[in-house]
Amino acid sequence: MVGRTWISVVTAMVLVIAFCPVASAAGLKGKWQITISPADRASLSTVFAFKKGGVGKAGDRLSGGGVAYREGESGFSATWEFAGPIIQAAALPGPCTIILRGLQDSENRVHGDVTIVTGDADPTTDSGYVELHGMFVGERVS
Repeated sequence: MVGRTWISVVTAMVLVIAFCPVASAAGLKGKWQITISPADRASLSTVFAFKKGGVGKAGDRLSGGGVAYREGESGFSATWEFAGPIIQAAALPGPCTIILRGLQDSENRVHGDVTIVTGDADPTTDSGYVELHGMFVGERVS
């Protein structure tokens, strides 16, 4: 009886290891080069640093800001308070809130949808502000 129980436990462990995605082992913690591509706009590429406790930062010292994120079995979401571009002709207006919702494909790659809520009023949207939608991709840099 003990032998059968031990075999069942080992079999269950093998199945769990075999069917768990690689991404769950590493998680988001670390630095990622994320490229945000809103429809009909130029792309913005920057480094996101995801830290312990669901917090982090993105951007640089002039246009960066805090990040809050959550990971789950069905993917992840992150919110970045983008301080805004240094020059007015940049890809994204600022300041704005950038919301990422996506999947971690592997230990080193993420992708998903992005919603950007600008500071410009728009009474036709649920948020009351201009919203831009698009896609993002990212690769782990450390």
